[in-house]
Amino acid sequence: MSRRTKRTLLCLIFVLLVVPISYVALTWTVTNPLRFRYVGQGKPERHREEGIFESTEALMVPIYLEAENTSHASLRLYRCWLIREVRNDPSDTIFTPFGMDQLSPGDTLRRELHVPPDVALSLVGKEMLMDCDWDTTTREYVRLCMVAVARWLRFLFEYNLPLPAVHHDLIPVEHSGIDTTTPGETPLDMPNEVPPH
Repeated sequence: MSRRTKRTLLCLIFVLLVVPISYVALTWTVTNPLRFRYVGQGKPERHREEGIFESTEALMVPIYLEAENTSHASLRLYRCWLIREVRNDPSDTIFTPFGMDQLSPGDTLRRELHVPPDVALSLVGKEMLMDCDWDTTTREYVRLCMVAVARWLRFLFEYNLPLPAVHHDLIPVEHSGIDTTTPGETPLDMPNEVPPH
């Protein structure tokens, strides 16, 4: 093998190593990448829930929430609980609008959820938080590989390999300003209707 060929192979190997290592380094973790928005709510409507043995129908109000990835890395939302904020202490969990969702850089995900009228009315103009477990997809892939390795290490050497933990944040939910319901109105009189994307 000539010296020129060896240099070419070394350069090729170097590039093949540098590109993935650089990508992992750039997307391993990001700071404050998530924004959540309460977009508004629609008009009350009959909503049917299909159960295992029977279905039920009730008057429900559709509300619209958005999750935005403002970072340069892809994200995985594992579990996000919407909670009302009372005296700066998280309390009163309402529901889980997002879970096991993937957000590409710059993407926005909108969810339509159906809640009872009294819950919908209680959200108008109120401060809310999103109690969220999330991570970059790069860390997620590395964690999955490490889990497979950890099983073998535990089986062969009884060694527990430490795994990178997911991020856990309490993120304020922004109000888009679309909702115009006043405290004196009932859900049946709500004037605004936000169409889903």
